[in-house]
Amino acid sequence: MTILGVDIGSKIIGIAVSDENNFIALPLCSIKRDEFSSKIKDIIMDYKITEIVAGLPLSLNHLNTDGFAVGKTMDNAAELFKNIELPVHFQDERFTSVSAFKALSFDTHKPSKKSKSRVKEKKKLLNIDTLSATYILQTYLDLKKRKEEDED
Repeated sequence: MTILGVDIGSKIIGIAVSDENNFIALPLCSIKRDEFSSKIKDIIMDYKITEIVAGLPLSLNHLNTDGFAVGKTMDNAAELFKNIELPVHFQDERFTSVSAFKALSFDTHKPSKKSKSRVKEKKKLLNIDTLSATYILQTYLDLKKRKEEDED
């Protein structure tokens, strides 16, 4: 049982997957929006995905769940997943992009030419969208695990 995490962006969609035991979220890739429908089915088959978790941009006061960004994300999710017959859950994605950016900007000193190229390479391999999807999925997995423990 593997879960797919998705950070829905206007141009790029970040993708993460869980391990088989749903303990940890692993960054997978980012997909251009116009390539999503052709690539996502292969990912679902290759990783034996059983459910999907997409980020939902709730407001800071946690009360505004019908705002513009939330509505747009729900519409985008409906469009992206319309031909996919898996359960889709939504997870609060507040601060995931900020956390992802901080994780990628790990060097606070003036970088040397060598470290600049390492940072550039790291950002190519693991971009903010993919890392955001990983944070969204990990939050979902942690909450799911906590809920299961509370029920026991």
